[in-house]
Amino acid sequence: MEFIVQGFQQAGVGLVFAVLMYVGHVILVSLRGRKRESWTEWLGLFAPRDLALALRYLGAFLVIGAVFGFAMRWLVPGGEAMAAQSPQHRIASLPWLWLFPAAIAYGFLTTGFTEELLFRGLIGKRFIAWFGYRSGNIAQAVVFAALHVLIVWVGVPDAGPILYILGAGAPGLLGYYAGYAMHERGEGSILYPWMMHAGANFATVMVYVVAPVA
Repeated sequence: MEFIVQGFQQAGVGLVFAVLMYVGHVILVSLRGRKRESWTEWLGLFAPRDLALALRYLGAFLVIGAVFGFAMRWLVPGGEAMAAQSPQHRIASLPWLWLFPAAIAYGFLTTGFTEELLFRGLIGKRFIAWFGYRSGNIAQAVVFAALHVLIVWVGVPDAGPILYILGAGAPGLLGYYAGYAMHERGEGSILYPWMMHAGANFATVMVYVVAPVA
């Protein structure tokens, strides 16, 4: 139950923060006499025309997330130590009644929606608007990778270079592709990145269910 409540709380806080940022945007553009976007367009909170592509992204990243989850744990020095401290491990240890709802809340709300709203909706769309698609998309991916460097640094103080490369490099690549999917395929919507992120993180929880931490 904790992870389900946490998922809704985090998504709610993220949405409130994003709306407050939009209010600031409205004030600024009004003072400058410029045309403003609707709040759904500004945050990417709308559905693109090709909804079937969202499901394909979800399916593809369920597979990618599972492969990456096993690789991080079994092929990277320090990966199992990091796994033992992860929220995925805690969710996989829950009773079956709560496991899947908690995994869905973690993948689709706590990380998927909240992080995509922040990194692609707020940061990514602003960087692309300011610096152009190529530079803006690279910049938001670097910020996303830097966050994961911090996560590895805090979670595994003695992490080796391979863990940093995979633990930050892979999210950086995901962030870049998520920005591409949003801007080039999704008409500015965060739905595609949301499904990618949610599928990958839900799959990492299932890795711990299939192969519990020793």
